[in-house]
Amino acid sequence: MAVDEKQLTEDILRLAATDVRRCMQCGRCSANCEAASKMDLLPHRVVWDLNSGYASELLEADAPWQCLSCMACVERCPRGVAPQGVIEAVRDTVIRMQG
Repeated sequence: MAVDEKQLTEDILRLAATDVRRCMQCGRCSANCEAASKMDLLPHRVVWDLNSGYASELLEADAPWQCLSCMACVERCPRGVAPQGVIEAVRDTVIRMQG
């Protein structure tokens, strides 16, 4: 099944309900992440991929399934970006695509 990257990115952005464009890639979210050692993509990289339009790469990642949803990344973000919201949106998208 061919994935329309632009539509997929828009769908995940809508579900995430956070402004990923505000991310300055400081890495505080990743530095505070309890599950970072088990993730193939760190929280700041997940946000960067979505912001850059690489949403299909996120669907292949293991990081969304390793996230503990502890919200530590959200608490540490100086710009109010919610990496956990993006990760949750990716999870939801994968589940929806599976039917």
